[in-house]
Parts: sequence; structure tokens; C-alpha cells
Amino acid sequence: MNRQVRERKSRISFALKSEQIHFPKKSHITLFNPPEDIDTIFTESNKVTIIQNFYPIYKKLLDKGFSVSPKSIGNYKSDICIIFCNRSKNATFNLIYEGLRRLKPTGLIIIDGLKKNGIENIRKEILKLFCHINSISKYHGKLIWFKKETIDTNIERWKFQPRILGDGSITYPGTFSSKAFDPGSVLLGETIPELNGTVADFGSGWGYLSKKILLNRLTSKVDLIEANHDAVTASKENISDKRANFFWDDVNTFKGGPYDTVITNPPFHISREIDPNLGINFIKKANLVLKPNGALWLVANRNLPYEETMVNCFKEVQHVVNQGEYKVLLGLKPS
Repeated sequence: MNRQVRERKSRISFALKSEQIHFPKKSHITLFNPPEDIDTIFTESNKVTIIQNFYPIYKKLLDKGFSVSPKSIGNYKSDICIIFCNRSKNATFNLIYEGLRRLKPTGLIIIDGLKKNGIENIRKEILKLFCHINSISKYHGKLIWFKKETIDTNIERWKFQPRILGDGSITYPGTFSSKAFDPGSVLLGETIPELNGTVADFGSGWGYLSKKILLNRLTSKVDLIEANHDAVTASKENISDKRANFFWDDVNTFKGGPYDTVITNPPFHISREIDPNLGINFIKKANLVLKPNGALWLVANRNLPYEETMVNCFKEVQHVVNQGEYKVLLGLKPS
């Protein structure tokens, strides 16, 4: 039943069933940034390659038997490339750029996105460079498709270009705080004292907090755990300290520890929807990986309801800072 509901709401399935698009038999298809519950038509083909840089979805698709990679690698060419839009406009255009490069001549490119994620702006930009653009609006979103033509050199501007922030750190579009230092992370970095022993940075992003922690020579190691592959790539370029270890992984299933300290500025969005359970799960995970006298340092928006979980997971909980929109919580001695 659930599969049928998802399929009815799939713009790709709708376009196929209404014969507005067609996938020839034996076509090689590359999917960029697909959801974990992809259309059943892809599960029926053994010529599907998936590019997914968000580890939890990557792992679920891998477990289903798909060929999955966080990056577009190799020299193969595809008959069809399907782009599932990212929340970041720049990240989406980079995926389109990669898809066009991966396509065979006259291959078909399809772009699928929600209205709230800016798919109409994507269509307007594509219309400036390509002719014969087709589209349908369905299920609060839009499907766009067109054949590959002679690639205009202007699409080179869609390629990932790292940003360089004020301290020399690089970031990539589509990653957290890619345009500027996040105020919450800055506050937490200014609040945490010098840390001894082993540290885990949950949702480490491009490495802002870990880079700051590693200024202390008494810290023996820092494990950076981050689900976004581009953010992990950036953190490796931003931190050259041998005490740093980088993990492209899901914090919730990570196997490391035990640690003296966990630091985190946890995510609280799924797509554009607020979900406090993301941070709550980080707190519960910290409880499991900390040593008996360990500590969790957490920064969050003041309206996020983390206190009850902190009290349930730690013998002592302190509100260390309440400043502007943010709060810094300290949990001592996991219970």
C-alpha cells in the first residue's frame, strides 16, 4: 500500500504512465541525489547507477542492492540522467552540470523538484541556455526534461566552486553554514573550555568546531562524524592535524567511542521542515558513547525542546549560556 501511494505521487511515474517521457529498454540510467524510496521502475533495472552524498540514504540504497557512490566517478556514459533537486540552488546546478557531462550525445536529462525548493527558478535558468524544454507540474512540484544538445560553455559556472571564509576555511555549496560561520557554532566554540582526552564532533560539517578544539594540545584525538560527503571533503582540507579522524557516517549508527567529550551543533531540519528528533537522537547517542565521567556540549536554537532528553540521559545538566537565539547545554556523567 505505501509503495503504491508513493508511486502515485511520483512525478516520474506519472510522466512515464502518461507517455510524456519514455525509457528505452537497456538504457543506462544515472540518478543524482535520489530519495531512499525511489520509484519501482528503477528497482527493476540492473543498469542504474546512483550518486548520493548523504550517508543515511546512501547506506539504505546500498543495502537494497544498488550501485551507489557519493561522487560521479569513472568514464561511463548514461542514456538518461535524473537529477533530484537539492535544497541548495547551487548544489542542484552542480548536479545538473555533472549529469550533462555524464550523458551520451542526445541523451535525456530529467530534473525533479518541489516548488518550495525552487524548481521554477531552476527551470527559468535552464531556459536561458537550452531549447525544447518540457515540463509538467504535479504533486506540489515540477518535472523538467530535455535532450542533451551542444553544451554551452556557460554551464561551467554551475560546477562546484568552493567558498573561502574569513579564517581561510573552504566550504562547498549545499553544506551547513557554507556561506558564513554559523552563530551557534561560534557561540559553542567560545564557550567550551580546553578539553582533555578524546573528543567526538557529532555533525561536524566542514570542521569549524573541531578545528577550534584542536588548538588545545591536551586533546588527544578528535573524531569528526558527518553525513554529508562534501562537508567531509571540506573538513579534510581545512584540518591537517594528525589527531583528527574523519568519518563519512550516520551519527546514529556510528560505532566509535568511548569518548571523554562529545561536542555538537545538531541538525534540526529534514528538507525545510523542523524536526527536533534529529537533535534528540544525537543526545541519546552521546549518552551511549561517552565514558562514565564524560560530558556533552551542545548548542541549539532556544526554542528546541532538548532539556527533557538531556535530563533523562545525564546525571547533571546545566544551562551554560542563553544568548540571543541560542542556548548552550552541558550534560555531565551519562546516566
